[in-house]
Amino acid sequence: MTLVSVLSILCSSALSIAAQAPVESVIQIASGDNHACALLAGGSVKCWGANDEGQLGDGGYQDAVGAVDVVGLRGPVQTIALGKHFSCALLVDGSVQCWGTNQLGQLGNDAAYASPFPVDVTDLQTGVQAISGGSTHACGLLDNGTLRCWGGNLENQLGAETPLPHGVTREVDGLGGPVEAVDLGDAHSCALLISGNVECWGSNAFGQLGVVASGAIATPAEVTSLGNTVQSISIDGAHGCALMDSGGVKCWGDNRLGQRGNGTTINSHDAVNVDGLSSGVESIGTGYAHSCAIGTDGGLLCWGANGSGQLGNTTTAQANVPVAVSGLVAEVGQVSGGRDFSCARLTGGEARCWGNNFTGQLGIDKKTFSTRAVDVFALGGEVRQISAGSGHTCARLVDGGLKCWGSNQFGQLGVLPIGRSVPIPTATPGLAGDVDFISAGGGYTCSLLNPGGVNCWGFNYQGQLGNRSTEDSVSPVAAVGLANDVQTVEAGDGAHSCALLDNGDVKCWGNNAQGQLGTGDFASSLTPVTVIGLPEPATQVALGRTHACALLQSGAVRCWGSNALRQLGVNEPETSPTPIQVQTLLSAAVKVVAHDYATCALLDTGKVQCWGTLPTSLAAMPSVVPGLTDDSVDITAGSSFACAVTTEAAVMCWGSNFWGQLGNGTRALSLHATEVLGLSDAAQSISAGVDHACAVLADGSVQCWGHNYGGQLGNGDRGIETTPLPVRLGERIFRSGLEP
Repeated sequence: MTLVSVLSILCSSALSIAAQAPVESVIQIASGDNHACALLAGGSVKCWGANDEGQLGDGGYQDAVGAVDVVGLRGPVQTIALGKHFSCALLVDGSVQCWGTNQLGQLGNDAAYASPFPVDVTDLQTGVQAISGGSTHACGLLDNGTLRCWGGNLENQLGAETPLPHGVTREVDGLGGPVEAVDLGDAHSCALLISGNVECWGSNAFGQLGVVASGAIATPAEVTSLGNTVQSISIDGAHGCALMDSGGVKCWGDNRLGQRGNGTTINSHDAVNVDGLSSGVESIGTGYAHSCAIGTDGGLLCWGANGSGQLGNTTTAQANVPVAVSGLVAEVGQVSGGRDFSCARLTGGEARCWGNNFTGQLGIDKKTFSTRAVDVFALGGEVRQISAGSGHTCARLVDGGLKCWGSNQFGQLGVLPIGRSVPIPTATPGLAGDVDFISAGGGYTCSLLNPGGVNCWGFNYQGQLGNRSTEDSVSPVAAVGLANDVQTVEAGDGAHSCALLDNGDVKCWGNNAQGQLGTGDFASSLTPVTVIGLPEPATQVALGRTHACALLQSGAVRCWGSNALRQLGVNEPETSPTPIQVQTLLSAAVKVVAHDYATCALLDTGKVQCWGTLPTSLAAMPSVVPGLTDDSVDITAGSSFACAVTTEAAVMCWGSNFWGQLGNGTRALSLHATEVLGLSDAAQSISAGVDHACAVLADGSVQCWGHNYGGQLGNGDRGIETTPLPVRLGERIFRSGLEP
């Protein structure tokens, strides 16, 4: 998991802390999934970011938002390599030590338990000249040109036919000659031979081995489309790139996010030229789904995934061809890419990082993503996501924490005593990990955790917590059978929940009296069951009281469950226990929301259509919301009202307004969208409860309006608020992550 030489400099002084100095005297930088390490002059190592498996090597398991020392190294280090949740160091004496997770033998010490301290890799105590880390495996290149690898082998990435892990090293057989360099992807391995040829083995799901093969292979196979003029390689995720003797760049394998750089998103085993990079490249590198190249002129170009700003060009837009990294006015000696972030070593010895920072992997003072390179510092946090339930609200913080407020009738805040509302944000204890996504429903709450799994708590009379029980729980409980393949989870307004899986399947659980679980029958379930009849993978799921809808990859919307109030977007039938397509959307949808008996879709044109019980939808087929003059970028639906965030960062709401939920200073119903008045900053996102709404603003603060008799506005008071008020803790306004 290595990246390239690049240029970079800090251009965001607002993220620095004057009292602290950045990590300096760096001679190498390396990035894992959600952590990074720097090798310093003198041979010591510092790491930062996620530390749930001890991958920072500081003797503990706490995440570090600034660089911490790796303790217990036997001597000076000459190079480092990082895997998904582990780290390795090649010492100057030619031996190797590793630390972190060890479930699949990643530490190479013939044990199965994690270590927060460096341990010796068996059989690699001398003669090693290079190391590389993959997702769950690692390899060492010996002085005689052979390779020894260890760790996970489910896809034959160790070069062994039997897909069992190896807790000690094994030699890779079948190579076509001595090896010059090795680099590893998620579940495959590649070697650059002294002859100039490249050979790969392991998973080939996306053509990352450079050969035509239907499954994983254990024997190294030549990437024939490269020939024997390869100067260097860089492998990560499920793709690879090669720097040719001509100075050009070729890439192959996974291209779903444009990481091959040829202007398409088509996967292929054939190595293709990167657009505009036929010559003049000094070095190359790959992150999990992005790639970079440094030119002989010192410029840096990157391409591929950019959802967290990992391309460093001040945007989060995917780039299928190379784009220039912005703000680079000083030379960089080396750069390394993680899953969705990158770190660089400047020639002056400083470290800079950019991209995702939700586990501190950038080492800066704000746990949010950065689209520009920033110094490695200690950092803090702010609000990442807001979710409004029927009478309570929850905020997910960028440091993975969670705070909730409002009604606690069934324990939906996750705190005692049950039955007493809490009008100020309160931390939810007992979660089995950091929170990646939060959904507040009708008297209960569900969260998606990192490193995986779903926890729910609160009302459970129909099994909506998914734990094989119908007893309420104030403590978070695990939904059965949901592991680390869940993308999002949704808590409904009634008594059912759904999870969207990484493969596009949807699983639901709880009440099914109206067919809202989508299983083709009306049998309720205390554990997750799969929705049947979706013709293509889903990208989002939304729940009402007795219905559910899924947004599909094509932009079509399919709904199931009760249709008594036309909330499924069709005239017939009254109920459908399997998904049926909404027929009259004007264009492809990019988001769908539901609440109670109402549904809305945000279209790719920026228009919004609603149906069900919202006044503008006439309880019939989807109709366009009048009054939305600007294109919309986000939508949310309450019981009988809805809101949209426009391209101008304003919030517009329409529908019922008895509780002031339209936020326009009145309590009069409006069939047209009207602007929410008094927001203190530009709106980033929005979430609606039954009769209240909350917006996350650009400064990381939260403002809410509407029904507040349960304390769901979080301002320490109760009543009705017709315009937004800041969420408070006592007399203090939350401006930095809802911290007390």
